[in-house]
Amino acid sequence: MKLSLRLVAAGLLLALVASSTPVQAQPASFTITAGVDNPEHGIIAPSGVVEVAASNNQTFVVTANPGYKVAYLMVDGKNQGAKDTFTFSSVAANHTIKAGFSLMTYTIDATSGPNGTISPQSLQQFESGDNQTYTITPNAGYEISDVRVDGSPQGQTSSYTFTNIQRDHTIIVFFSALNQASAPLGSGPSGPSTSAAAPPNSPAPSVDRTLLLVIIAAVVAALALSAALVIQILQRRRGSKPGLPAFTVKDLEISPKELRAGSRATVAVTVANHGAHAGTFKITLRIDGITKGAKEVTVARGTSDRVEFTVPATEPGSFAVNVGDLAGTLTVVDAQS
Repeated sequence: MKLSLRLVAAGLLLALVASSTPVQAQPASFTITAGVDNPEHGIIAPSGVVEVAASNNQTFVVTANPGYKVAYLMVDGKNQGAKDTFTFSSVAANHTIKAGFSLMTYTIDATSGPNGTISPQSLQQFESGDNQTYTITPNAGYEISDVRVDGSPQGQTSSYTFTNIQRDHTIIVFFSALNQASAPLGSGPSGPSTSAAAPPNSPAPSVDRTLLLVIIAAVVAALALSAALVIQILQRRRGSKPGLPAFTVKDLEISPKELRAGSRATVAVTVANHGAHAGTFKITLRIDGITKGAKEVTVARGTSDRVEFTVPATEPGSFAVNVGDLAGTLTVVDAQS
């Protein structure tokens, strides 16, 4: 009997304690803090501290300014890549979202026909707003016959400059043999001939047949060369790019991925050339959308080369690392931790 009374008393005590313990209520809403690292290059919308009702969804849209592109999107400190939208689904906690931007890149395809050169002659990459000058030099005994930029003739210019590059371009040059000067009809070493004019009814002088055949052959050869070069340009625009380098940037490696402030990390990528010609490629390293280094690498056809950057870790934080279209994250902890 006494045991039963004790059990009843214990149950009543537990019920009293349970009823007096406050139940923690689920928050009605949460906040998402949105921003960009370089606001002069683009925006995120909505921005600032955004309040979202519990269990609701919230989408953010990232828009780059002209000449720029999205370089990375950090969500709660993790790099999501170069995304321009992100949706938080069934929000049940506070979050952060941060975007970064980098300059757009474009290519210029420079090609020359035989009997001369254009320098630099390769498929090269440039950042938005860059300038690039090309120098055209004919071989001995030849001259520039035409320069075409994006298919439009530019005349017999010996140089051409692309300014404020904002799209892909092509430049192609043609050369022809120099015309051989000949003495005017009726002239000699002592000046114009003083002989009497030919009678009005005399036959007109005949054109040298061999010279005529040579001229016709030269015109046909020039037309064939022009057609071949035009076909080559069209093939390049379709992506086949015969005779040119074709680069791929891959295998981004950050070592170490986490380090203490005051240390250094190595960022490395592989540049592969699977085209049919050697070429030079420019690699740019960006940390949180800011350019921290650039290198040019010349890669023979069918080979690859490893490009490395050294990054000093000056302050703690999580940093977005971008090399071309590749993205990663570098974490720096306090030196005392």
